[in-house]
Amino acid sequence: MTYGTSVPAFYQNYINLLGNNSFMDVLESEELWKFLQDIPEEKAAFRYAEGKWSVAQLITHLSDAERVFQYRALHISREPGVALPGFDENAWAEQHNPAAVPLSEVIRRFRTIRQSTLDLFGQMDENDLLKKGLANGYEMSVGFIGICTAGHQLHHINILRERYL
Repeated sequence: MTYGTSVPAFYQNYINLLGNNSFMDVLESEELWKFLQDIPEEKAAFRYAEGKWSVAQLITHLSDAERVFQYRALHISREPGVALPGFDENAWAEQHNPAAVPLSEVIRRFRTIRQSTLDLFGQMDENDLLKKGLANGYEMSVGFIGICTAGHQLHHINILRERYL
């Protein structure tokens, strides 16, 4: 279910990764935390190629993006029809390098953000999830933002598994 949103092509992968799971089931799953906590601390600075993010930067990117998704969902649920800007994840990564922070702390921070995401979407009813606005120039419903949040996580966890570990 895309919550009445015409899906931009680059988000289709996120939807495909969800399969038949609801976005809340993915966001509530403990599997993510088990996976992340098994990453050795010495892998925090590892990059699979020149110019790619480190493990810690990738997890920080998940945190940053999730905060952006939260803001979009909250703003659109409170002010349907609003137009919100995009963000440049690479520019953000350049402005914050978590190299001095233990990987366990990077993960703890992400988990705190996730709890906030669950609280936000947990208070929304079906009418809230169907409210629409613009984000990064694309029409999106609040429910679709939830799908993007979960699919974005799955996408990057797959990258961690395939290229980093």
